[in-house]
Amino acid sequence: MQSVLERMEEKLQYTLPDFDRESLPSGPIRWKTNVQWCRHKLVPEGLMKSDSPWGLWEISEEGLQALKGGRR
Repeated sequence: MQSVLERMEEKLQYTLPDFDRESLPSGPIRWKTNVQWCRHKLVPEGLMKSDSPWGLWEISEEGLQALKGGRR
């Protein structure tokens, strides 16, 4: 998860608005929390694996197919 967030931050550094860079009242940075919620929503859709070790994000076979443009 951490390496995904670091890579996204690198790629989005010039496009993220200040609002998304702010800390939430609970502490974490807004855009990072949003990314984690997106991952959470992809699991029940079958696009991310649900049985990955904690902190490891893995794309499922269905997710790979979706990335290739042909969702099963």
